Amino acid sequence: RDMRGRLSGLLALCVTIGLGSPVTARDVPVTDAAGLTRAIAVAEPGDAILLAPGDYRLERISVIRPGRADAPIRVTAREPGKTRVQFSGTELFRVGAPHWHFIGLDIEGAVNASHAFHVVGGADGFVLRGSRLRGFHAALKANPEGGEAPDDAVIEGNVFYNAAPRLTEKPVTPIDVVGGDRWVIRGNFIADFAKARGNRISYGAFLKG
Repeated sequence: RDMRGRLSGLLALCVTIGLGSPVTARDVPVTDAAGLTRAIAVAEPGDAILLAPGDYRLERISVIRPGRADAPIRVTAREPGKTRVQFSGTELFRVGAPHWHFIGLDIEGAVNASHAFHVVGGADGFVLRGSRLRGFHAALKANPEGGEAPDDAVIEGNVFYNAAPRLTEKPVTPIDVVGGDRWVIRGNFIADFAKARGNRISYGAFLKG
């Protein structure tokens, strides 16, 4: 019996070492823009940041706290269709950390808005699912940074469109991915991405580099 107890303890120790630190998943409810910004700034692996219905007027947010493959950090509307994120700057979410999932969001940019999401560097495992993005030159932009490119992203079941031609000379491409391996882009609806200035050339989506 003593030997069985020792073996059980050793097995538990090996499992703990193999899996790393345990994760305590938390629901983090937010009701306003300040609360959302704060929750993203202090997020831990496994957190689910839940937006209550309403309008959220945001400034640029840098996403720098890493999630984990087995414990991603999720940002999601508690009631999709009743939560609207509004943004009038150039770049809303700059995602530079791995394993962030954004689900069920309705994001509206303005005349000079370039990106709803700029995914850079080591932001592996990025997920954008079931969301609506409108009013951006390139709603989803991805780039290498610091010698790394974001890998293993999933862009699924989203709607990308603009209400009018974009008054810009900058690239107009709703999904604009430069670099990165194993991106999965499926089941999205992309429409109304005209470019009114510059060379007037636009693309629905491209992956390059």
